[in-house]
Amino acid sequence: MGAQAVGVALGLAMDHLALAVADLAMIAERRIDRLVNPLVSSLPAFLTVDGGVCSGFMIAQYATSSLVAENRRLAAPASLDGGITSGLQEDVLAHATPAAGKVLAILDNLADILAIELLCAAQAYDLQDGDAALAPRTDGVRRQIREAIPIYADDRPLDEDFAAMRAVMRDRPRGLA
Repeated sequence: MGAQAVGVALGLAMDHLALAVADLAMIAERRIDRLVNPLVSSLPAFLTVDGGVCSGFMIAQYATSSLVAENRRLAAPASLDGGITSGLQEDVLAHATPAAGKVLAILDNLADILAIELLCAAQAYDLQDGDAALAPRTDGVRRQIREAIPIYADDRPLDEDFAAMRAVMRDRPRGLA
């Protein structure tokens, strides 16, 4: 029996998880673009009623695009960075710990992106024409968002809204389980 000190399997698993999470973040960012982009939705441009004056969620989409780009860089495999170490005694260094650290950073970026997506979705619902009914749990999530964060109508900076949405997500209240 050996100690199995070489963490190749763990490094590879973390690298694959990084790719999967980065992909989820990219998909969420694309959904955000579809909500804020007036060329592909019937919603007001950038989810604001006063579209020539207010930037609305335009900058939020920029932020998510930037986070997705950061995730792409972070998702580069750490397990390939190994080299000969320990006076030629170890020729495989899997970098499992740095790979896991990168996954944590990507997960944090994903949480920011999902917070922005939830805010955009609530705003889109509130700005749509008509009275489309939401499913009960979806309506519960939207109500929780609106209890914590008012509808965007004043061109305020959105950083506090993003932080409040992260808090709602972190506290895992009623409908966000």
